Amino acid sequence: MCCWPGRQSFALEQLKAKQRREPRFCAFVQEAESRPRCRRLQLKDMIPTEMQRLTKYPLLLQSIGQNTEEPAEREKVEQAAECCREILHHVNQAVRDMEDLLRLKDYQRRLDLSHLKQSSDPMLSEFKNLDITKRKLVHEGPLTWRVTKDKAVEVHVLLLDDLLLLLQRQDDRLLLKSHSRTLTPTPDGKTMLRPVLRLTSAMTREVATDHKAFYVIFTWDQEAQIYELVAQTVSERKNWCNLITETAGSLKVPAPASRPKPRPSPSSTREPLLSSSENGNGGSREMSPADGRIERTLSTLLPFCRPGPEGQLAAKALQKVLSLKQLLVPSEEDSGAGPPPEGDGVPGGGPRSPTQTQEIREELLSLEETIKQLEEVEEEFCRLRLVLSQLGENTVSQPGCT
Repeated sequence: MCCWPGRQSFALEQLKAKQRREPRFCAFVQEAESRPRCRRLQLKDMIPTEMQRLTKYPLLLQSIGQNTEEPAEREKVEQAAECCREILHHVNQAVRDMEDLLRLKDYQRRLDLSHLKQSSDPMLSEFKNLDITKRKLVHEGPLTWRVTKDKAVEVHVLLLDDLLLLLQRQDDRLLLKSHSRTLTPTPDGKTMLRPVLRLTSAMTREVATDHKAFYVIFTWDQEAQIYELVAQTVSERKNWCNLITETAGSLKVPAPASRPKPRPSPSSTREPLLSSSENGNGGSREMSPADGRIERTLSTLLPFCRPGPEGQLAAKALQKVLSLKQLLVPSEEDSGAGPPPEGDGVPGGGPRSPTQTQEIREELLSLEETIKQLEEVEEEFCRLRLVLSQLGENTVSQPGCT
């Protein structure tokens, strides 16, 4: 019996199923396996024989080459060993591709698209009859999807060659379900986070306050959205970020060669944008669709370029950290004494008064609120990067943002 190595898993599953269904076939296999010609091997042990032989050929030829004295003969043996390694690599890749396809077929069988079919979101209309078996599986694994600060959903994520799917397990089914960032979704659907992400415009970024979390940022039909996903370990987070970035990068078509764009000075972002008449061009002309898109992009970009109170958040947080440090660990100059003796429960020497404890608690709460505001600024920064990327597609010089 011969089985192409790429279908070994499929053949073994079919064999087990047939033995469970047909007692006569099971008895026939057992009788055949008892013959001396089978050398006490079962049928399931014979199926991977071809694959096992392929793994032994490179080692055998390598050993022969090391014991061959004639240079010409040794070169031929080494060339044969290299060919065997290439064949083995091809077969291994075929086995992995087939195993991935079988997994995708199982996921497709369990995939529940009812929420997508009932949704009126135009962005999801093309996925109402989604067939993932026509795509390639790059990576998969469990992640936590932070929809809001108070809402987290456990999902099984599939990274395909052009999509990122956030699947929710419910019994034996896998749901593709959108989630709202607010209690009451808006009619335009802008507060909805969709479970299907196109990778053509996706990028990843780390979360500064959580080393296991990362952002997936992407644009979809002039709309930018940010997804926060949390891995189980830091290494898994790095692996996810690398794979998503590599997969998205392979989908992006390189831009045509054009003349270099002038790089503006940082001070140019501090001035308001000029209209055509203010810029020395008093003539009026009809705005083209491309110009309209540029103006919409610039109007979105303008609030980020102007200085505001957000720029003081980091300094405010640092000041609060220094204040807490002074309360918790007084310096020697302030206390007039040397380092605290070992064994004391408080770094400052003695127990704190209720007033000091309350002051420390208030400072901690204020620092936590400032850090949350910094996280919001970080999300706005990600939006800024997307706006800049949109602006770059229209061959317009990108204003700097400091």
